Amino acid sequence: MKKTYILTVLTMLVLLAITIGSVAASESKTVFRTLLSAAPNVESDAHGNSVFKFNDDGSAMKYKLVVNGLDETTMAHIHVSDTPCTLTPPVLWLYPDTPPLSLIGGTFNGLLGGRTVTSADLFQPAAENQGINSLDDLRGAIEDGQAYVLVHTDNNPPGEICGVIE
Repeated sequence: MKKTYILTVLTMLVLLAITIGSVAASESKTVFRTLLSAAPNVESDAHGNSVFKFNDDGSAMKYKLVVNGLDETTMAHIHVSDTPCTLTPPVLWLYPDTPPLSLIGGTFNGLLGGRTVTSADLFQPAAENQGINSLDDLRGAIEDGQAYVLVHTDNNPPGEICGVIE
């Protein structure tokens, strides 16, 4: 009797775990974040964070990018590479919304960029040349740990702060 009870409880726990795992596996993650700090080979106390949220059907993504202590900010992008925080062609402009760069003189603290984007906002042909033809492709690069935010300044044109989107 005791063995039967224990086996029944264990079976129920296993079934519950399988059910929870199946539900979790069928639901895609829709919100991603980035913590930004000094890019490789850069000395900077500046930092920041960003949040990216895909809508339910993946046709749009809303983002906010906040930075603190950044001097002479010029632009910010999402880049894609197997080696995070390296300078590659941008796939999406975060600040300003489109080229050319726009200098914010002095030290900047606050919301650097934020809007809702679609696949039409991807920076072409750079994005396409990196296999990013849609927001679904960008989301795949994010999920694979290959997408990162890089914020550029006059003092560090290749990028002053950076963070992988997770």
